[in-house]
Amino acid sequence: MRMNCMSSSNVHRGGNGQGTSSGSHQTPLATTPRAATPSTAAGPSRRSRGKEPASPQASEDSEARILGRKESPPAESKRQQDGVDPSGMNFAVGGAGVVEGTSDAPNLGRQVDKFKRLVRQGTIDEDLTDSVALIAFSGRRDYERFNDMSSTEVRAKAQEVTDKIADAVDQLMELGVEKVVVTSLPPLGCTPWLSRSEDGVYDGKCDSQKVASIHNSYLEEKVFQNEAVFNLDLKAAFSHYAGPSPRWKQFKYRLESCCESFDQSGFCGQVQDGEPQYSLGSKPDKFFYWDDINPTHAGWKAVVKEFESRQGVRGVHQELPQYLDSSRL
Repeated sequence: MRMNCMSSSNVHRGGNGQGTSSGSHQTPLATTPRAATPSTAAGPSRRSRGKEPASPQASEDSEARILGRKESPPAESKRQQDGVDPSGMNFAVGGAGVVEGTSDAPNLGRQVDKFKRLVRQGTIDEDLTDSVALIAFSGRRDYERFNDMSSTEVRAKAQEVTDKIADAVDQLMELGVEKVVVTSLPPLGCTPWLSRSEDGVYDGKCDSQKVASIHNSYLEEKVFQNEAVFNLDLKAAFSHYAGPSPRWKQFKYRLESCCESFDQSGFCGQVQDGEPQYSLGSKPDKFFYWDDINPTHAGWKAVVKEFESRQGVRGVHQELPQYLDSSRL
């Protein structure tokens, strides 16, 4: 199965699991023989993973497992000059977004452009009939200024972001990608990033939900009306464990982050002169979130379980396998 993964990610301020030196999220575009998936998954590259209990890379691997793979494809930046790993290709880069990006962290549109270029060059097989694309988006980079935005500005930004996602979906399908899986935006208001006040108190009601609700409503209008696009509903899955009224009580610390950087501009996993520059909770498996937006391994394991369980996110247990099977993957 070929999996083409594109992803856009979020920038973290002082708390990125086993983050990159910039402490930022990443998002991947990857290709695999049986499925082509562009995914905006968050998390630093696999090379930056440490021995701590969780890493943003877990998001990429977890989303791959939901699609029936053991882990996400290898990074495009590590591929041989003319080679493509049989499992696909991952274009994830720390600090990328759907709209926002840099020369070192290309946004989703540039990830799609690179994918198209590799198809034209013959590096990636142009026959994408039996392929699936994953676009996984966590939201932090593009909605970084959320707290300073008016409702009008939030809606304008959400329109821009979802327009770019819809355009990426259209381009992938025009190339011949048969199926595209797109994640809904998780409940950002219930992350440590937005639920924690300046004095360190967490808002258990998680009232700051307007970004996720607006973003996902626009996705519904622009993307999910197409039957060839599957909604991997991360908002529902996350809410079951870390929402304002969680269905399951597995996590004692559903809003707090397991890892805290000593320096606001640092990241979790950072070491200086042999000394860790972060602190960890004593029981990582009791935390849903690793840092200010990425779940722990335990958190992602629970999310994957939601998609596998009959009692989990409605419909996904039966609908996702049927959707993938319809592509003869």
